[in-house]
Amino acid sequence: MMNRFDLWSEGSVVVPSVLKEIDYSGNDVETVMIVDSLELFLAFSAKTPLSTIKLWEGAMRQIKKDGTFQKIHQKWLPNEQAPMDVYRIGLNAS
Repeated sequence: MMNRFDLWSEGSVVVPSVLKEIDYSGNDVETVMIVDSLELFLAFSAKTPLSTIKLWEGAMRQIKKDGTFQKIHQKWLPNEQAPMDVYRIGLNAS
């Protein structure tokens, strides 16, 4: 902010908190390029019963449908778009 650097490479969760700490906002910096992104997964042990996995999956679908997931996501990651898809991958993906 004082011409000390031209480029800052950092995660999207860290940037807003650092800017806030030094009394700046996201409008004071320019996103030039997204270097990388990743998907996050919820994993279960191979011995977890399929019925348990289906309960978790159903609950996740429900909170995404009723808006609860978006509210929680917005609280903790206000600058990120909430991932709304639910996929089951692995041996019992049907």
